[in-house]
Amino acid sequence: MRTVSARELGETSHDRALRAAARAGRIAIIVLLTCIAALPLGLPVEARYVLPLLPLAAMYDCTLRRPGSVPEWLAFACGLSLDVLTQGPLGFWAFIYLLAHAMALAVWPLCERGAPWRLVLLAATLAVAALVAWALSSLYRGAPEPLRPWAMAVAWALPPALGIVLLLRIVGGPERRRANMRLEREGWR
Repeated sequence: MRTVSARELGETSHDRALRAAARAGRIAIIVLLTCIAALPLGLPVEARYVLPLLPLAAMYDCTLRRPGSVPEWLAFACGLSLDVLTQGPLGFWAFIYLLAHAMALAVWPLCERGAPWRLVLLAATLAVAALVAWALSSLYRGAPEPLRPWAMAVAWALPPALGIVLLLRIVGGPERRRANMRLEREGWR
């Protein structure tokens, strides 16, 4: 079987350079959001979980939009650096970010239903990630923590997360549609 090069499929070096720049832009936004999440901004106690959910939303949306655009090591590194910079338990946010990455890969086939469905999936992922984070935090402390700060964090993180999704759409360029092809015995039709 003969392999087909990218040039034969109509992709130029300019297209590859634009795709690489868009990927670098998405990664830079995720790293920047992680650094912002670690800053002590003097937020009230109820809002301390909002900022760590924003890199999660960016990773989730990038992975949902283009699987493979956010590598697993980046999700782990962002979570671990957030744990180190905030002096939290090592692996806490790394696990939550990897969970969101895995959830994006699991629900990827469902994103074909359009943008409103993707936003519902984003809200559900933020809620599930916050619930898992609450459970892990309660286990770490040895007593049940109040659930209200986590629920408020999800509610407060949704509007900025939608802004981040729009920013990622601008940086990431137009979405590529998948070809509607069937593989048959004679070849592609």
